[in-house]
This record gives sequence, C-alpha cells and structure tokens, in this order.
Amino acid sequence: MSGELSGFEEKFQLLLRRMRLLKDERQRLRQRLEEREAKIEEQQERLEGLEEKIKVLRMTSAPEDGYGADKEFRKEAQATINSYIKEIDNCIALLNQ
Repeated sequence: MSGELSGFEEKFQLLLRRMRLLKDERQRLRQRLEEREAKIEEQQERLEGLEEKIKVLRMTSAPEDGYGADKEFRKEAQATINSYIKEIDNCIALLNQ
C-alpha cells in the first residue's frame, strides 16, 4: 500500500507542477494579449488620425478641373456641413422659445 501511495503522490506532484506551468503560461499569454490589444488600439487611433488628415487634404487640395480634386467627397462634406447648420438652427429655435 505504501508503494501505491508514493506512486499516487508522485502523480499528484507531477500534476501540481504541470498546473503551475500552465498557470504561468496562461499569465504570459494574457499579458501578450493585453499588449497586442493595446497596440491594436493605438494603431486604430493612428489610422483614424490619418483618415482625418486625408479628409482635410482632400478638402484643401488645389482644384484640377475647377471643381476640386474629389467632387464626391466635396458633395459629402457639403451635405455634412448643411446638416450641422440645420441642427444649429434647430437649437437656436429651441433656445428662443
């Protein structure tokens, strides 16, 4: 019976070591995941900034044909500006009431 017990203890110790190794590995993987998620978030913010710069450059680019380099973008920008103006007018109307 003593032999069975020591065999059981050895297996138990092996399982405990394996569990500790797995816990350590899980912790390392979680840390790597957090680092990667932070890097992704940083890259997304950078991408948004670059997209904003592209919009500004499109709006301020020199006209090639008298209408500007990107007619569709200018139409979209004008529509956005018009919607903002309408929203501001609505707010002013509400304040005057």
